[in-house]
Amino acid sequence: MANVQRAVEGLSAAGCTDVLTSSSPDPLAVPPAIFESAVACAQCNSISHYGGIVACLERERDVTGVYVPVSSYVGPPQCVHLASVKGMSTTHRPSFREDMRIEVDVVSNSGHRWIKVKATTARNLELEAAALDVNGATPFTDMLLALIECSKRTCLPHRRTPQVAVVLLHPPPLVLRKFFAEHNVFWAPLSEDCGVATPHHRMQAQLPHAAVTQSATTWFPPLTLSPAVICLDTTALVTLCSQSCYVDGLPYSVRMERLAPFRVLQEQQRKEVDECSAVVAALEPALRLHTAWYTSEALEQVMRQALLLQGDDAAAETTPSSAVKLHGQVFPTGLILPIKLDWLAPLEVAARERSCDATDGSTHQCITTTAATTTATPAVVPLDESSLLVECSDLIGRDAASVLSSLQRRPNWIMADVTYEEFKWILETIAGPQEVARAARLLRLVSVVDTTFLRDSMRSRGDCEGSNGAPSTTGRGTAASRSSSPPPPLFTFVEYLRLSGKVSLRNKFVFGLADAVNAIMVTSNEQMIHAAREQGVHIEACFHPCRSLTEQKMYGLQRRHGPESPPAVTL
Repeated sequence: MANVQRAVEGLSAAGCTDVLTSSSPDPLAVPPAIFESAVACAQCNSISHYGGIVACLERERDVTGVYVPVSSYVGPPQCVHLASVKGMSTTHRPSFREDMRIEVDVVSNSGHRWIKVKATTARNLELEAAALDVNGATPFTDMLLALIECSKRTCLPHRRTPQVAVVLLHPPPLVLRKFFAEHNVFWAPLSEDCGVATPHHRMQAQLPHAAVTQSATTWFPPLTLSPAVICLDTTALVTLCSQSCYVDGLPYSVRMERLAPFRVLQEQQRKEVDECSAVVAALEPALRLHTAWYTSEALEQVMRQALLLQGDDAAAETTPSSAVKLHGQVFPTGLILPIKLDWLAPLEVAARERSCDATDGSTHQCITTTAATTTATPAVVPLDESSLLVECSDLIGRDAASVLSSLQRRPNWIMADVTYEEFKWILETIAGPQEVARAARLLRLVSVVDTTFLRDSMRSRGDCEGSNGAPSTTGRGTAASRSSSPPPPLFTFVEYLRLSGKVSLRNKFVFGLADAVNAIMVTSNEQMIHAAREQGVHIEACFHPCRSLTEQKMYGLQRRHGPESPPAVTL
């Protein structure tokens, strides 16, 4: 019972699941997930192994699992280069079999670190090292190699793979240390008189007896994983503009009555008032947390650096200079597209005129907007907007008045070119005047990014499913699309996704862009994220409640003439 309670406390402190919610004095009155993991720890055959598990729970952050079978991580197979301890080729090459059962003792850092606990005596470690030196392999090292191979099949966000680490009761002998360094396995002893060895990415074969350097720390360093960019999809853009999220003098009861024929929209309005304010409580905090300010040139450079990630397989198989050249062949001249928003001013005027001509114009008269393109009109109700968008617009306005255009900064907010086209279609057809005005401010804050490099990459891999073989409609091309060059390097694991009812080609471009440029995806499309995870691909995302454009329906405005659907997305 004491072991169970200690494991419960360790899991709770590590943040493995929700905190305790029961006020019962019973020490076992805990959430089931914590209790089940704690029992699994307490039932460990070795008390030393159990102690190592609990030590990991106490020291690691963002623990997501204990005793996790790695067979559940089903990413696409990737090439794994193995070498012997002594740096020479060897015929012993164990491979990960689908039926091989391997458990990761602790998964931490939100899935980015896999830890195995080796609970054995110092004498047994010496015997393990001797067997490794003579035979070139042991069951323990075979298991680690299989675990490494499986980790390289795991598709974490931004082309990352899990870091494999080993916790030992005692410092390992030199032969084991060299094995860990050769295969980039981190290790840490539980004894306090020793530091943590960090792996050498390039072990010098001509110096087989070189000492393995140790750091001054006594545990694994935390993995710093922070997105550099924020990518907004159509759901986020629409929610930031939706009339359901703002006040305009129309009573709540009247809104609900007019939205009654549209049950989904009515339910969204109810949730906005009764449960969660999508903009104030969800979107604005997420944007404030991850927003950084760059010049356009600096933002472009940040995204290019993410695309040229040195750790990817394509770069590893070539020299650095040729890898950069290979990547550069598929890049457009500029990732950030120059977008003209001159279509917004006529749209705002037309939206206001239709609003004034509506049958209930006495209630919903010409609304004064704060967008730069609008003209002054008599104000009945001031435009309610996102305070964050107003703050960002003011900062850009002050920058424009004081610095050169090349030095003007923008928030690190981006959208895919296909998202821009879809959002433009939405505004031109079903947006009300206030929603158009909010969109005018929003579009001046978000940079539009060319996804041609993703389109070319998918096309080169024969990913034509769902495209009906139609040519690209963007009119933009790169060297890769005009030549018979080899397939471009992989930019994102999202390219692996199979098309389905929840994974569309549009989604692959939008979510693939975010993953490729180290951006966090701000979206309400949880189905896409879950569908990708079912295929073994993990995407970094921040969710918000879904809200639709409702102003036309609230005020009985007619839908504007336009295409019945947004522009098609093809390869």
